[in-house]
Amino acid sequence: MVSAIITAAGAGARFGGDVPKQFARMANGKRVVENAIAPFLQAGVGEIILTVPRGYENRVDVPKMVQLLPGGENRAESIRAALACVSDAAEIVLVHDGVRPLVCVSLITAVIAAARVHGAAVPGLPLAETIKEVDAAGRVVATPARARYAAVQTPQGFQRGVIVAAYASADSLAGYTDDASLVEAMGGAVFIVPGQRRNIKITTADDLHIANAWMEAQE
Repeated sequence: MVSAIITAAGAGARFGGDVPKQFARMANGKRVVENAIAPFLQAGVGEIILTVPRGYENRVDVPKMVQLLPGGENRAESIRAALACVSDAAEIVLVHDGVRPLVCVSLITAVIAAARVHGAAVPGLPLAETIKEVDAAGRVVATPARARYAAVQTPQGFQRGVIVAAYASADSLAGYTDDASLVEAMGGAVFIVPGQRRNIKITTADDLHIANAWMEAQE
């Protein structure tokens, strides 16, 4: 069985507005997080655990099979709490940002397949921009070869034992911006599968406009 943890418990301060970004309405009338969940249902994922801010449990319209869980102090704590609720029958665990509403079924299935083979897999895109390393004063100190880097997305997929061990082995969750980093920190290998340009993460109001344009273009 495949279990998916969809994390949507953040405050979304950079988005602005009266509600966190994951609860904003999109062009199809559904909330951002509701659109993020739908492809996992279409992909046949057997279990979905959705983390939301405390007090928002009744503000999202999800199927009964989706388990709602109040989020923790930060993203990593929310994921740790959700991992404790994953079914013993789960072989693969996916972790997805609830503010990536345009994820495709094809990407979900590709990540699942790669995680089954490698233990840990994440979607990634080649960098389009030149990257500069800068110091605290803003001075450029290096220009790394961008071909060696990838912009990573979600869902990230793991064999259940791999992600559970990664969280258990971490002395602190501070400083980790994604789940694959925890696997890397314990010496595990993480493999890249091709990401998708439309699988954008909504951080600002402009991102929501872009996502709506993608959505309307597909209709």
